[in-house]
Amino acid sequence: MVNNFHHTAFDDATLLKLEIYRRYIETWLPVFIERPHDSWWDGRINIFDFFCGPGKDADGRDGSPLVAIKECSKFATLLSQQNKNVKLVFNDARPKKIKELNETLGTLKLPLEVHFETGSNDFDKAFMRKLREMTGAANLIFIDQCGIKEVNENVFRALIGLKGTDFLFFIASSFFKRFRESKEFKRYLDTSNHLNDDTPHADSHRVIANMYREMIPGGESYFLAPFSLKKGSNIYGLIFGSSNLLGILKFLEICWNIDPERGEANFDIDDEKLPSKTGDCLDLFKDNDKSEKITRFQNMLRESLLSGMFNSDKDVFTYSLNSGFLPTRHAKEVVVELIKDGKLLCDGRPRLSKICIKDPRIIRLC
Repeated sequence: MVNNFHHTAFDDATLLKLEIYRRYIETWLPVFIERPHDSWWDGRINIFDFFCGPGKDADGRDGSPLVAIKECSKFATLLSQQNKNVKLVFNDARPKKIKELNETLGTLKLPLEVHFETGSNDFDKAFMRKLREMTGAANLIFIDQCGIKEVNENVFRALIGLKGTDFLFFIASSFFKRFRESKEFKRYLDTSNHLNDDTPHADSHRVIANMYREMIPGGESYFLAPFSLKKGSNIYGLIFGSSNLLGILKFLEICWNIDPERGEANFDIDDEKLPSKTGDCLDLFKDNDKSEKITRFQNMLRESLLSGMFNSDKDVFTYSLNSGFLPTRHAKEVVVELIKDGKLLCDGRPRLSKICIKDPRIIRLC
């Protein structure tokens, strides 16, 4: 696995990865800028980038540090109005890359409300040093590791244990399938009980994401969502994590806007060859152009509703997000259909938007 890709031009998958990161910062940051302090949060806002690189690729396109700084700078006026600032922490184990980054950042004129610091340490040392700083703050953690080894079970458990923290990490998922019996790979993450010769290559990242889900302690509410990225013949991917319903909602909205059929990949991950939503002619001989993934989810949701599994619109909202779907886009039509058919009752109209989080309405069988 090449770890010096900043000295080449970013490929399309890398550019998309950075665009997903940018879009999440764009939606995440104003939430905390406008949020009042509370019992767990002291008003600090941090973004940590532990594999930051030199800031640009060989063609001069922005890497993750410049993506983050430029996005944060757009909110300078709002930050000033709310008397808040945002701190960005950039780390890379290679001092040469930090030197290049410092030179690039030195040419920028940043607003007073946007601060940064740089450092050059191995990931585990940098992460452990910053854990105390993350406590009591709102944090977005970006771990664009070059490969597979850093986000092991211990790091993952530390991440999900941080209150007010969302994270996004990159992992070379298909390498785990290829080298699953390797002692080197097992030392970081043992996937031998999950990946096998029969696992479809395209599903590699889905399987890895499910492995991380199994690491979440029983009874703990935590949300994960994967986004698969195909580079040549290899499957890589992002895994997003948040303890907050609004966090996972915002990330899934980004994913479904990029991939309207399944919300999880930069390629036809289920090989369904659906008609494009951007101009291809619809197949008149198909009943509809929904992906099988959406159809399966809606059928399962319908069965669950009719079994009395859910007691409120918030329950449906949470179930949808946990399943990787958007409540208003994919679940609402099922709920409305069952109410119209006289099979469900709701105290008022069901609202599968964020308003139901704090003010749920009862849903019950007729």
